[in-house]
Amino acid sequence: MKTLGASVGAAGVLGGSSILSACNQVESVSGDKITLLTSSGELVEVDKSQLKPVEMPSLSENQKRGRKGMPGRSWVMVIDLAKCRNARECMKACQSHHQLRPEQHHINVLQMQDSESTSPYYMPKPCQHCDNPPCTKVCPVNATFKREDGIVLIDNERCIGCRFCIAACPYSARVFNWFEPRDAEKYEGVTYNIEANVPQKKGTISKCLFSADRLRDGKLPSCVSACPNGVYWFGDRNEDAVTNGTTKETVSFSELIEKGAGTEAFVTDSEYIEAGALIVSENEVIKDSDILLFTGSPNEDLLKKVSSKTVILGTLNPLGNKEIVSALNTLNISSFSMDLVPRTSRAQSMDVLSSMASVAGYSAVLDAARFLPKFFPMFMTAAGTIKPAKLLILGAGVAGLQAVATARKLGAVVEVFDVRSAVKEEVKSLGGKFIEVEGATEDKDAGGYAVEQSEDFKLKQADMIQDHAKKSDVIICTAQIPGRTAPLLIKKSTVEAMKPGSVIIDLAASTGGNCEVTENDKTIIHKQVKVVGESNYPSKMPLDASLMYGTNLINFMKLIISDEGDLNLNFEDDIVKGTCLTHGGELVNERVKSIINK
Repeated sequence: MKTLGASVGAAGVLGGSSILSACNQVESVSGDKITLLTSSGELVEVDKSQLKPVEMPSLSENQKRGRKGMPGRSWVMVIDLAKCRNARECMKACQSHHQLRPEQHHINVLQMQDSESTSPYYMPKPCQHCDNPPCTKVCPVNATFKREDGIVLIDNERCIGCRFCIAACPYSARVFNWFEPRDAEKYEGVTYNIEANVPQKKGTISKCLFSADRLRDGKLPSCVSACPNGVYWFGDRNEDAVTNGTTKETVSFSELIEKGAGTEAFVTDSEYIEAGALIVSENEVIKDSDILLFTGSPNEDLLKKVSSKTVILGTLNPLGNKEIVSALNTLNISSFSMDLVPRTSRAQSMDVLSSMASVAGYSAVLDAARFLPKFFPMFMTAAGTIKPAKLLILGAGVAGLQAVATARKLGAVVEVFDVRSAVKEEVKSLGGKFIEVEGATEDKDAGGYAVEQSEDFKLKQADMIQDHAKKSDVIICTAQIPGRTAPLLIKKSTVEAMKPGSVIIDLAASTGGNCEVTENDKTIIHKQVKVVGESNYPSKMPLDASLMYGTNLINFMKLIISDEGDLNLNFEDDIVKGTCLTHGGELVNERVKSIINK
């Protein structure tokens, strides 16, 4: 088909009369018919045996060099959509450099919107220079081709204007020259440059070329250089380096695509830069930082890259991840775990668990309201009175108290159970009713956290909870014990005794769950009761969750960084001491020691 296509294309260049002339020179007839497209756009039917091979025009030195490309190179472009502000300077520069008319675009900036609930954004759309471009496979005269350096070009000295390549392009990145090109008189007598595709020619195709002619001079493509916002990065994949046309900064191509740390929280790299941050690769961060901040716990492979002089700060979860403690000790890394911040008045602004629990408690109630097949508030209507929903909240920590506040604002009746009698007044102040089971064990050294209870208390607790659960429309489970499996508070039989359509939201799902039928990260229906196992609500509200977490980190760092900006680990400070996990190759946190060594 490729050979036949080349012959057909060449015949098309000669015109319909030349085809027929060639046909008359052949005496034998096979009977097989074939339809040909002439250069004038006519379809003619001829006998297949009447086709004769036609030699393609020889390539000029300019064409040979342009087709080969630049040996050893592999050109790539990265477009940062977050930076595009629709300046359209890239389009103007491209039109000027490639002799395009105002209505023609090798690169176009489009306004996009993924859904009605998301904000619109701008997307520059050049040719993708595909690894396996379909346009090169359909061209009958080999006018469009892919060079060894990765650029897809078009030779308008061969192009017959069939537009097959336009039909094959999945990105609609080609234009047809219907009219005389821009400033045609200025290019009269100018030798054709295949790498710039100028002078343009009426009746041929034009496309994005990555300004291949400029690359030979060591310059960036015209669109890259013209963009005022640093949208484009361009460079050589083989050198693993791309350059921003605005700042002229050169970075690693393979690591550039790993940037965008705040994307999921709807914070762009440009916003970090505007705030004074430097966007670099992960390896550069590890190498150059005195303090490394994490949202969670780093893996062991990453820790091996960290210097023993570097301090690690994050939510390391040492009570649930003992391996991290061992790794930090072995590597002699000083670490501070934000989930160990003491529950004291002075440390409230650094309390990560409270920040994230606030998100969880709020979101859990909203999910419950969405899933429950009835109203939360009481309604007085012409059709009668609608009774309010009844909620049972297990655990009156920050998540539980936030759930109480949110549910009461929505008009529900709220009951709360907790083993800590100290939270009774807080529950009542928010409008909740406190359910108290006598005989609970409390530990003043637990830092405000719940502790393991006796078997006798657990039996009384189970009876009390089951009695109230049966009457509830919604149960929000928040009870957890650091370093332990979450206490089982809702038995399978209790779930089966609840009203059809009831909802259970289990925030303790990742540590076993407070409900016997909970499955972590899953929503199930058990005997017509919906059970939601969700322990990571903060990730579903990333904007405010990230804002709070960042503020917690900043407030803590004020304790370990001097006014001069130097690291100052003052272990006489009760918050610094209580948050420190490892130091000097040893586990130094007493609370973690007492639990791990049991």
